[in-house]
Amino acid sequence: LAGPAPMTNFTAPTVAGGELNTADLRGKVVLVNFWATWCPPCVTEVPDLVRLQAKYEGRLVVVGIADDHGAVNIVKTFATANHVQYPLVMSTRALAGSFPGLIGLPTTYVVDQQGRIVKKHVGQLRMDRVEAEVRARLDAAGR
Repeated sequence: LAGPAPMTNFTAPTVAGGELNTADLRGKVVLVNFWATWCPPCVTEVPDLVRLQAKYEGRLVVVGIADDHGAVNIVKTFATANHVQYPLVMSTRALAGSFPGLIGLPTTYVVDQQGRIVKKHVGQLRMDRVEAEVRARLDAAGR
């Protein structure tokens, strides 16, 4: 990314039946992960995202945006089988269009505590790098 860009606020239903409002995420580091159950590298990184969210609970939120073309039950089943505790929503054209440069899966955006997109990772994540980015943002905020 050329520089920090504000994340568009959105409200979306979660596959678990709740609601995700990104305005409620301010003050936390957020990883917005575009993924799909049919995408092998996406599936490979899910256990690491689950662990990362648990490790930084209360300070980091992972948001999974599933590109499974409306197959909510497939995503729900996957989430249950893989102990996904972070919010999952289904992708829409409008939602995907609000993230700069989304061209493939997986793609993960790092959002700082002020709600700005500060990093974009295309392809399977290197968790050591992503965790270092999360820690740097938390340390900068004194958390």
